[in-house]
Amino acid sequence: MSKPLNVVVIGVGGGGGRVVEAMHARHGNALLFALVNSDLESLASSPVRKQVPLRRGDGGVPTDRAAIQAVAEMADAALQGLLRGVDRCCVIATLGGAAGSGASPVVVRLAQGLQIPTLVVGTLPFAWEGTQRRVNADHAQHALDENATRALWVDLDGQCKMRPEMMLDEVTV
Repeated sequence: MSKPLNVVVIGVGGGGGRVVEAMHARHGNALLFALVNSDLESLASSPVRKQVPLRRGDGGVPTDRAAIQAVAEMADAALQGLLRGVDRCCVIATLGGAAGSGASPVVVRLAQGLQIPTLVVGTLPFAWEGTQRRVNADHAQHALDENATRALWVDLDGQCKMRPEMMLDEVTV
């Protein structure tokens, strides 16, 4: 008999964190759950105990995608700690804002480096959210598509998008 898989579900940023908190509330200890976010208040109030807070060295809050990405890269030891002993990884992120767009590519790249198959489930911003959020999302989506084993994108303007070579029944890791 084969051993059970250790799967971690990581919510990155505010939206990804809220999805993972809802999953945690429903499924408890069936999976490993973790959060990566720059919002310390959100992390402090979360029932999910595995967390990586994203802060600059001076304790300040990074406020844009590039700053969050740089902080996440500096926190790679903590992020790798979330992945230690894991067989599969699922990263959930809402793209467009700073944390989801900046940190999720770093998490997925680290998982790939550890040869952990990774599924990304992400949302793309509504058109009315503006050009900057779309630019952030496009940048992150490109990086995630390059490094994830599989990626599923939900365009909030109404379309579900998958990489063309994927069939729905292949969305497993």
